[in-house]
Amino acid sequence: MYMIKKAIVISGVNLSEGGPLTIISSVLEFLDQSEYVQNYDIFALVHSKKLFKDLKHIQFLEYPEVKGSWLKRVFFEYSECLEISKKLNAYFWFSLHDASPNIVSCHRAVYCHNASPFYKQRWVKFFKSPLRFLYTKYYKELYRVNIRTNDYVVVQQQWMREEFVKWFRIDRKKIIVSIPGDPQDYTSLNLADVKKEDGLVTFFYPAFPREFKNFEVICKATQVLSRKNERPFQVILTMDGTENEYAEHIFKSYHTIENIKFAGLLSREEVEKYYRLTDCLIFPSVLESWGLPISEFKNYNKPMLIADLPYAYETVGGFEKVKFFSPEDEQELAADMSDLMNSRIQYNSKGPVHYDNPVSRNWEELFKILIP
Repeated sequence: MYMIKKAIVISGVNLSEGGPLTIISSVLEFLDQSEYVQNYDIFALVHSKKLFKDLKHIQFLEYPEVKGSWLKRVFFEYSECLEISKKLNAYFWFSLHDASPNIVSCHRAVYCHNASPFYKQRWVKFFKSPLRFLYTKYYKELYRVNIRTNDYVVVQQQWMREEFVKWFRIDRKKIIVSIPGDPQDYTSLNLADVKKEDGLVTFFYPAFPREFKNFEVICKATQVLSRKNERPFQVILTMDGTENEYAEHIFKSYHTIENIKFAGLLSREEVEKYYRLTDCLIFPSVLESWGLPISEFKNYNKPMLIADLPYAYETVGGFEKVKFFSPEDEQELAADMSDLMNSRIQYNSKGPVHYDNPVSRNWEELFKILIP
């Protein structure tokens, strides 16, 4: 007798770039090579299937219009998804973009990776950028809708689990900390074309220019150091002022500082080359659900100057060559940069982080929890 397979639905129509795209890509690559393909039909709801590699066992359903506006997104999550879940006869529905949709499914989970609701803004920010201000306030309510209908809520760090318990009164046993796997070790790559000027100390901050990425503190610290008789140094930032209004503001304010190199947005390969070139990573972001460059740079066993914040403690883990600094204090950062250049840096690593169950360290461990 022919048996109709149950359906696994992976929803990620809003994920089309950066870290979120990496998440859905890696989930689908795992499922495509897993034993789940033998017992389940696997559907992926995506912005565009062109964003993904050739996967043999994944059936793609494209929804290119959803990302166009919040109204379309809300209609999709709370109306269209109900019909989709019925049509596909969903057994397990995994929403990878923070929203818990209206669906019919035996089992369901949501992956919450956007840290915007935790960004504490003063009301003065509303007048400078009202849409960004309202976005961060709205996102908490997006999380709230239907969140307790999930069998599990998946987050990337322990501190987010604690906040979700407080905010939404969810049983902590239903919140899984899914620790991102170790990124590929790039230290063995042959990057012979990476040239470095003798005696030049290089700092690097790879991030897309958004307000919470806190480029200002690096620029101000560099300005402080440039006025002193320090060793030759450069700070490489991955923006050139054309990306958005925030980037334009940063470039106009600090482009005259000779020690700052505005490199523009870089490809994956270019970032890897700069990792090899760099003496020290600076990561001052005040808001992250993980902080991937920190994980990547640990492979190179080089020093890092990192914002003294909970997300960073978890991402740094037991790595020892780290100096945490106040992300609002350019004088402290300037002093740390000077100490690094003059070989007198004193690290203050906080050591490995203990995680309470449930916890997973790769997609296989996570799906064993999610699908009974």
